[in-house]
Amino acid sequence: MSAKIPYSPYARTLQRTARTVWGVVLVSLAFLLFLIVGMTGSGPSLLFSLLFAVIGIPLLISGTNAGRRAAKFNRTDYAYSRAIEAELSSLAALPHESAFATDGSCVEIRDSVVVELERHFDQETSSAIVGTLTHSLQMFGQSVSHSVSSGSGYVFDSGATTSSTSTSSVSTMRGFMSGVSNAQLSLSGTTRSNLLGDALFSVLEFTGRDGQPDTMRVISMSAPAASQWMGDLIGGVSVSLGGSNTHSGQSVARWTGLLVDHYTPRDISYTTDRLKAMERNRDMTLAMAAGQLVGRNAILATSFRFSNGTETRLFPHQFPAMFGASIGRATHQTLALSAPAGPEALAAGGTHTA
Repeated sequence: MSAKIPYSPYARTLQRTARTVWGVVLVSLAFLLFLIVGMTGSGPSLLFSLLFAVIGIPLLISGTNAGRRAAKFNRTDYAYSRAIEAELSSLAALPHESAFATDGSCVEIRDSVVVELERHFDQETSSAIVGTLTHSLQMFGQSVSHSVSSGSGYVFDSGATTSSTSTSSVSTMRGFMSGVSNAQLSLSGTTRSNLLGDALFSVLEFTGRDGQPDTMRVISMSAPAASQWMGDLIGGVSVSLGGSNTHSGQSVARWTGLLVDHYTPRDISYTTDRLKAMERNRDMTLAMAAGQLVGRNAILATSFRFSNGTETRLFPHQFPAMFGASIGRATHQTLALSAPAGPEALAAGGTHTA
């Protein structure tokens, strides 16, 4: 039995449920009044019946068409998300080394000597805003009072006649408040080196094609920087597909952590440690350094090979192409299902069972 596909937030925004409901209500009223006219022959009922029908039928048609468009988009989006899940699952199952393979875009420096070497640690700053808040409050008001005097009756006492007088007073207070706030804040922070996030800077000397000595600057980013680079790439694709508002955007985002963890470089710190040991032992020969050109005689290192044959991998430069190929295959599969013969193909290959 096929499972009902849940609507994504974006698909729900395409629906026009209110139009459909009002259309059904008005068309039903029009039909009811039309029946009453048929039984009683009442003229006003026929007029209202036509009025409800004129308003209700367009609303019903518009709401129904919007519902169909939303359902079609949701089916396609869901099929796309399933294809993305399958492709990214395959990508995460490939060997870690596949993202570091050397290709024609890389430059290889063979039999070189390290003439300069530096280690750089990522800097992390933890900051907080501290300070005090002073608030001054004043009230400006006006007092209004009113006195009332009244005399009533007489009192006879020993033949003398006196008048009785009573006095009452009423007072009110009204006004407004005004306040002034003064915030004196400062930023306090501590910067620490991430001792597991080291990057490499080195200069290699080698013999060029013309037989003359030449140099190549070799740069390697830290593992946290490489992880962030891959995460930003995956996150950008997720956002372009709708992010959390679509099935496809959610599918891409779910694989961010797994793909980043799988392809994050693991040899950067070891490579730097090994080069530092070579520097101490005064044996600075290097069998091979490969990387992508980032300037005049400067490369972003992708891999090193030491004199004893040990190879280290520093940057997954193949990851964008591998990730893009996976998304491209998922897109091609979805477009094939959405072709004019798509409904049959979707029923055959895109049905999801519970």
